[in-house]
Amino acid sequence: MLQENEKFEKWLSSDEVCHLLMISKRTLQTYRDHGTLPFAQIGRKIYYKASDIDEYLNQHYIRANYQEERRVS
Repeated sequence: MLQENEKFEKWLSSDEVCHLLMISKRTLQTYRDHGTLPFAQIGRKIYYKASDIDEYLNQHYIRANYQEERRVS
């Protein structure tokens, strides 16, 4: 039984993950096959933890390098 301080993890369907990452179902299958994204399978249905998708996006985050404009007085 869950304690009061424990929360349920949000799980996403394959369709939701494809939409979020803007990828095809085939690409998502490749990510599963290569271990890029962890998943759970119940019967034929596959689920992904929202936190794993967030972590994947953070790992591929590219910070922009903006140079400040220097004003000459």
